[in-house]
Amino acid sequence: PIQATEKVLHLIQLVGTYPCLWKDSDRQYKNHEIRHQARREIGAALDEKPEDAQEKWKNLMNTYRRTKKEIARSQTTGSGASKILQDVWYGYEAMSFLHDTVVTRRTLNSVSKKVCM
Repeated sequence: PIQATEKVLHLIQLVGTYPCLWKDSDRQYKNHEIRHQARREIGAALDEKPEDAQEKWKNLMNTYRRTKKEIARSQTTGSGASKILQDVWYGYEAMSFLHDTVVTRRTLNSVSKKVCM
């Protein structure tokens, strides 16, 4: 498994050079063979199995989305300056190339309130 910080940052940097893996507007994004080849090349560069690199990338994307959402929540109007998230996950800046492709959405409360009369 890919766990060392240096190796994780290298994975992020490598994936950033293959927009077909993360940019849905890229011409090659839906080309499974091109994407598979990119994963093989990344795995080889890291001396890891492509499946391990892909699994780690999936986990990194989830962490990035969660961190981006937490940052946005901490910057909402009404939050004091001291409440704005300062310490951010180490991979967040390295994944900044995803900033415009990962959109955080507001969640809706699906629980209806009961009115007592």
